[in-house]
Amino acid sequence: MSLLSNDLSTLLYSTYIGGTGDEMARACFLGPDGTLYAGGVTTSRDFPVKNAWQEKYGGDPGYGSVPNGGKFPVGWGNGDCWVAKFRPILTPK
Repeated sequence: MSLLSNDLSTLLYSTYIGGTGDEMARACFLGPDGTLYAGGVTTSRDFPVKNAWQEKYGGDPGYGSVPNGGKFPVGWGNGDCWVAKFRPILTPK
């Protein structure tokens, strides 16, 4: 996941989030303090969690991507939703 400035000249954020399955970011919002909020869906049983309401994958194991034991090359089926909060690391100028 990467975020560029409006004029596309500066990389503001760049990170990887996900597991061994399929992830899709569906929405994002940049807060006034520079915090990036993002959310989406996953079929990864090993998606990283911290302070999660649901700590284990709850999606249907029979309908998902092949890496997760599903029957389809790519499929969202009954995967799980996720929300993440990324705080910027401010460097001195």
